[in-house]
Amino acid sequence: MKIFILTLFLLTPLIVFGASKTQPKSFIEKKYQKTASKIEALYRHFHQNPELSGKEFKTAKRMAEELKKLGVEVTEKVGGTGVVGVYKNGKGPTVWLRADMDGLPVQEESGKSYASKVKGVMHACGHDTHIASLIGYAKTLIDLKKDWQGTLVFIVQPAEETGAGAENMIADGLYKKFPKPDYVLGLHVSGNHDAGIVSYTKGFALAAVDSIDIDFKGLGGHGAAPSSTIDPVVLASKFIVNSQTLVSRNIDPRDPVVLTYGSIHGGTKHNIIPNEVHIQGTLRTYSKEVREKMQTRIRQMAEAMAMAEGAPKPTIKFGESLPATFNHIELTERMVPIFEQVVGKQNVREDRGIMGAEDFGLYGRDNKYPTTFFFIGGAPKDKSNFGANHNSKFAPEYKKVLATGVEIMTRAVLELAPSDSSKNVTAKSEAS
Repeated sequence: MKIFILTLFLLTPLIVFGASKTQPKSFIEKKYQKTASKIEALYRHFHQNPELSGKEFKTAKRMAEELKKLGVEVTEKVGGTGVVGVYKNGKGPTVWLRADMDGLPVQEESGKSYASKVKGVMHACGHDTHIASLIGYAKTLIDLKKDWQGTLVFIVQPAEETGAGAENMIADGLYKKFPKPDYVLGLHVSGNHDAGIVSYTKGFALAAVDSIDIDFKGLGGHGAAPSSTIDPVVLASKFIVNSQTLVSRNIDPRDPVVLTYGSIHGGTKHNIIPNEVHIQGTLRTYSKEVREKMQTRIRQMAEAMAMAEGAPKPTIKFGESLPATFNHIELTERMVPIFEQVVGKQNVREDRGIMGAEDFGLYGRDNKYPTTFFFIGGAPKDKSNFGANHNSKFAPEYKKVLATGVEIMTRAVLELAPSDSSKNVTAKSEAS
């Protein structure tokens, strides 16, 4: 009887939750609350002791220890400081659950009692909520192992902020040394939505990114005699302005593209024309075709403009590249009822994709593996001393974020990897 009620509860979330904005406590939430204080303490520990990208030595060690306590088979130093935990629970799908763990070079100004103890470093993007919640849903899922079957792979990833972490773990054999995924799930706290809101996107959720470095070379000289020089300052300036037409006159306006130049360096004094100017920019796209076309056009324009000015051929480099994050349509649609079940239908948002980037997109391996990435709101009601992600005052409502993340990921595994007993009960209940 209890099993039947539990199955009915899982199968009919809208009947149970749809009528009221105040959600009754679920069996998962009740189970999590028994360890919530420990998970919240773990979050505060990580928040007070952030580590920069690629240097997450203590964070990785603590995460490995916490997973080992739960009976998870742990491999450390994957792709640097990465940690991979494998928990096998019978035959069934393999679900990868990823959380990043690096902090940012930001001096915290949140004023919280648990603020960062590390000068100039803080968890300004909420990765501390990601790894703390991972331990929370790992424990909850292991406690509920009779209700699902398959293999869980917990990926504790370093260096998301530099875009190197996922790539390094993959290069170190992530897809060769560990069970390959049937599904890959990732969550991220968002300061742009209030706590209690969950947002998702079908299809392209985050953009592909390429950094652009161009060295325009010229012939320096006196500022009072520009005719005797080849001025790379003017050349670089023309290129920055003219290159915006590469978007408007080469790319279909229905295809998202952002081209921004954020840095220009050249010269030493007011009246000296330098020999060289270095500019740095970022290119954001969704489709592979648009990405390749923009790179080609940028290169062609830079070289052609330099030739027209009689300047040497510029040096052009594209780097720090990441693919777009594409949320598998069917997998994402299966997640939506779970979101609604946890926070209520009125608190779930379907958002358009954004032009920010995330190395989570690498886990899809060109859509070979179904992935989905969603956001959990963390902004407090009082925003007078709050800044969104990457701000020195970023301090999300972590208790709400942790509880939401744990329940969503737990329910996702129960949905994607149900046990044979739950399948049988479902069939019986449907037949009756």
